[in-house]
Amino acid sequence: MPKNITAITIKNAKAAEAGKRRELFDAQALGLCIRVSDKGHKAYVWRGRIKGQAQPIRITIGPVDRIDLSDARGLALKYAKQAHGPGDGEPGEDPRVALKAKEKTQAIASAAKFELVAEWYIAAEVAKMARPKAIEAIIKRYLVAAWEGRPIVTIKDDEVADVIRMIKEDGKTHTAILTLAYAKSLFKWASSLDQRRRTGLRSNPCAAITAETFKMTVEARQVSLSDDQIKIVWEAASTMEKPWGQFTRFLILSGQRRSEVSDMAWREVNFRDKIWVVPAERMKGKAGKRREHLVPLTPAMVEILEDLKASQPKGAEFVFSTMNGRKAVTSFSDAKTALDKKIAALVTKQEAEPLPDWRFHDLRRTVRT
Repeated sequence: MPKNITAITIKNAKAAEAGKRRELFDAQALGLCIRVSDKGHKAYVWRGRIKGQAQPIRITIGPVDRIDLSDARGLALKYAKQAHGPGDGEPGEDPRVALKAKEKTQAIASAAKFELVAEWYIAAEVAKMARPKAIEAIIKRYLVAAWEGRPIVTIKDDEVADVIRMIKEDGKTHTAILTLAYAKSLFKWASSLDQRRRTGLRSNPCAAITAETFKMTVEARQVSLSDDQIKIVWEAASTMEKPWGQFTRFLILSGQRRSEVSDMAWREVNFRDKIWVVPAERMKGKAGKRREHLVPLTPAMVEILEDLKASQPKGAEFVFSTMNGRKAVTSFSDAKTALDKKIAALVTKQEAEPLPDWRFHDLRRTVRT
């Protein structure tokens, strides 16, 4: 028989037998009961049957020490009313449907915005990767730009696919592959057990998306410029504005990676010993396994560095900069476009063979071969 549940009833409710549960029903709110486990845990539970359905349902309202009895009764009455329906033969409603919708709304409201999660990911994971600045730039340019202001839990797999497809259709297949890889890694990290509490994300929306989804493959580049072609690049670079002409020539002279040269800082340059010391953290490879790299400075390289040093204010940090040494160069695409125009003009003037579709990194391959 249901009895009026009181504070004393709750306090005196004893644990159930091992492996069982006890339920003490309330006389005031139909279907409300206190459910006591064999460990003595007590919770408010509503039990009822939806009008038009044979199977009864159970909804856990919550622990008795966290929910007031009057609130539990109010919820129980609400569930009973929903389950009974409006009358006139109309079927009842399942209270769990509304509860799930409410939980989803609350989850979205409390979930972290995508740009915030991206910052967390960049600080925690990207910082340990090779070329972290390049990876950060791709994440911000393509992913943050697409979903800034959005709770991360609202981003769906088709939206990820749309971003990757847009990049590919823009003729940037390699960038599309990289962006997808970084998106998969970011969402996987954000939905991990260690992070989901603060991100709100429970699953990776792009787990099933692969490069093959978009029929994207990357073939190993084999572009290497001939001596005559290198001469044309060298000559064209001499007509470019600072620091891009010097940057291109330094790539040819040093044979180092684009990012290693572009992020070169004055503190890494030893003019006395004619040595450029590339810190381990800026070298390619896994964190913990990278080593400091020493690059001898030839007279031509020293001449370029001295020219740039003289054009920058005292205290400048970066060697190749369009901002007086405050920030390293980044607009490689624009610089390469400008250089290609100058190269095309020289090719026409000299009636030479057009250069293949090359990139700044191909200068390193050329030097190595």
